[in-house]
Amino acid sequence: MSLTEWLFRDVLKTITEGFSKMSAELDRLTAEVAEARTVNEGAIALLTGLAQQIRDFQDQPAKLAALADELDSSTKALSDAVSAGTVAEGEENPDNAA
Repeated sequence: MSLTEWLFRDVLKTITEGFSKMSAELDRLTAEVAEARTVNEGAIALLTGLAQQIRDFQDQPAKLAALADELDSSTKALSDAVSAGTVAEGEENPDNAA
């Protein structure tokens, strides 16, 4: 095999490996976007439902109080989930570690 052929095969191998890695990263990113979309849609549905319940219960203080407690609980759960998935400023995201 000539030096040119060897270099060509080496470059081709490097490019192929790069495309494989890029494809895997794209698949991972696509899955993460789909998951985020599902979470966002769930949050929107929750907030829309709560808004309607507030309108429905405006003359029922006990039900409004229970709804407020439910909202507090949902808000904390959402806040905890966001915090768990958020990297603090100055920290390295473990998903991006080499």
